[in-house]
Amino acid sequence: MSSTVDRLRYGYWPQRQRSGDIPSAVRNVDDYDGSRVLNIACTQTGLSASRQRRLVEHWVSVLPSVPATTIMFSSKVSQKLFDSACQAPKLEALSVKWSSVESLAGIRDATKLKSLFLGSSPAITDLSPLVSLNDLAYLFIENVAAPVNLEFLRNINGLKEFGLSAARGRKIKVVSLDPIASASQLEMLWLVSLKIRDSELRVLHSLHNLKSLRSTLRQDSKEFKDLCEAIPTLQYFQPVG
Repeated sequence: MSSTVDRLRYGYWPQRQRSGDIPSAVRNVDDYDGSRVLNIACTQTGLSASRQRRLVEHWVSVLPSVPATTIMFSSKVSQKLFDSACQAPKLEALSVKWSSVESLAGIRDATKLKSLFLGSSPAITDLSPLVSLNDLAYLFIENVAAPVNLEFLRNINGLKEFGLSAARGRKIKVVSLDPIASASQLEMLWLVSLKIRDSELRVLHSLHNLKSLRSTLRQDSKEFKDLCEAIPTLQYFQPVG
């Protein structure tokens, strides 16, 4: 029960960090012991350009065969690293701290993926490949190219947690919040630093399973009071910014 409460208060990935489920990052392939959780920091190492390139290429070559169910990148992720990680045969959870990834097409290989944290990736303009993730339950997206189109959410029926955030100190434009209303199983929602009209928040009133909200809404605002009235299941609220 406590893990469920922590997830609703902090989110899927922060809860795993708090519980000690994420090991220290490894740099070299030989440092990975074959465990179910793999945390990698293989870029921004200070190595010479040639040694850095060889290190990344080594990881690219082995990631499609690693037995990990969770892969977490704690340093900047290239397109090749991302695509290679998506091919890991048992992959259920993928976390990218930040990246130069331009295309999410490789995510279609991650057929078992249940959780995705896509940290700051400003080169990504198209989120539609995420529609292939039929088992996705936890999704957080940060600082992708605007305007952000969330239409893919209409086809992900089992989503329990969804987050969208701009880069710190900025705001990001969203085409529409309407697709979020399709996520009827949603329990936790993060909407941070978005350019939306207050009236658009009414689409969230249909989220009758929502228990936790993090947003820039003020608790004394009419929009927040209306939301609480429409969704009596809402227990946890954290104002941001």
